[in-house]
Amino acid sequence: MNKPIRPMLPNLLLPMAAAWLGIVLASELAYHNKGISPLIPFLIAAVVFFIGIRDVVTNRSRYYLSEVSQTPPIAVVLLTLFVLFLAFALGSLFYGNFNNQIEGTSELRGELELVVIEDTQSYERSRSSEALVRYLDGPEARVRIYWNDTELVIPKGSHIKARVSFSPLRADQRWLFDKGIVGTLSISEVENLGFSSDLWGAIDSFRYENSLRIQREEGDGAALLAGVLLGNRETLNDSVVEQDFLTCGLTHLIAVSGSHLVVVAALLAWFLKRLPLNRKLEVGILIFVLALYVMLTGLQAPAIRSAIMAGVAAFSVFVGRRGHAPSGLTAAALLMLLFYPANAYSIGFRLSVRQ
Repeated sequence: MNKPIRPMLPNLLLPMAAAWLGIVLASELAYHNKGISPLIPFLIAAVVFFIGIRDVVTNRSRYYLSEVSQTPPIAVVLLTLFVLFLAFALGSLFYGNFNNQIEGTSELRGELELVVIEDTQSYERSRSSEALVRYLDGPEARVRIYWNDTELVIPKGSHIKARVSFSPLRADQRWLFDKGIVGTLSISEVENLGFSSDLWGAIDSFRYENSLRIQREEGDGAALLAGVLLGNRETLNDSVVEQDFLTCGLTHLIAVSGSHLVVVAALLAWFLKRLPLNRKLEVGILIFVLALYVMLTGLQAPAIRSAIMAGVAAFSVFVGRRGHAPSGLTAAALLMLLFYPANAYSIGFRLSVRQ
């Protein structure tokens, strides 16, 4: 009697862990001003990559086995080493540039223009957001804003001009360093310049206008719907409804994540099935709409992860392979870590992957 086949661990599981480890090491070294040039790990990653390519070309037969066979261990080891050094290089580049930004933050004073990149978070005694600010001729730097006017409502995507007071990161704010934030700003005399005229500005404007339409309705349901549908939780922050969800351990239901994208995808797939379209065109339209929806909800980490998983599943359709959810999850996590190393410290990213 044949033994049942054990569940296959995704081949990208070890490389994903290696990517996280490489970024954490790069962050730790940069924080203590011991960072190294990213050129060295980039070169090592390139060497490992070419060794792996040579192994594939030389031993092709090992890589074209039956569907239930495992990938050769040497391939997993080489891929893990390649990702480890690549992630360490990208992390060193990211946090190295970040340290350069911190050195120039003394210029963050007086009247500045900023772009708000996060919905306002309300706490018991303060309100804050994240924003991008450009100083001198340098790159944009990420800062945390503390709003002096607690009644002021500035939506995500707004360009503002304000008088700022900059505070560098304190020793107990290592978590802000890990997120790529150079310091905090206390702002006053705010002038809202509106949304930009590009695609992102149009998306943020559409999101804000529809949030206002929803919130005109009476009752707690309006705030809940704005959070669930558009990812806008400003009116939910510190509310009785949010406390009720916290008490019940159900706060994940009011954050846009995989479950929300599943609902959107299911409704759209049901509609597309009734049109005379081939399978690949259906999948292409579905992925395009999901990507737009993720942008509409504010590019939150759980939603991005789910969209990438959908993209991986779509790719499997195009190449004629069956889907594998754990592989999609590890591929999505790996891409998010390499694309933006600070995701290694994102609570939303970690919870999304663990779910």
